[in-house]
Amino acid sequence: MVAKNKIPELAVRAERVLIDRAEETVDPISYVDLGTAIRVEGEPAIPQRGMITVLQHMSSYGKKSWSRQLTAWAVDPTTGEPVEGFTFDDSASAAEVREVIHRRLVTGVLSSV
Repeated sequence: MVAKNKIPELAVRAERVLIDRAEETVDPISYVDLGTAIRVEGEPAIPQRGMITVLQHMSSYGKKSWSRQLTAWAVDPTTGEPVEGFTFDDSASAAEVREVIHRRLVTGVLSSV
C-alpha cells in the first residue's frame, strides 16, 4: 500500500506523467507502468490499488481543470480500461476522452504548462 503522506506527491508526479503522455499519444499507460514512472527511487513498487488511490487524489486535487480526464490514460493492464468509477461523462468512452484531450493539447486549446 501507499503511505498516506506520499499520496499528494505521487499524484503530482502522476499528473505530470499523464500530461506528457496525453501530449504525445492517445495510447493509454498501464497502472503498473505509471506506478514505475512515478515511483521514488529506493521505494517499493506501487501496487495497483495504490495507483488507484493516487489517481483518485489527482482527479480531485490536480492542478488542471481537466486533471480528471487524465485518468482515461491510466488503465488496468488486464482489461485495457480505466478502473470502474473513473467516468468522464455519460456519452464518452475513455478512448474518446483520450482523443479529445490529446487533440486539444496538440492544437494548443489546452496548455500543458
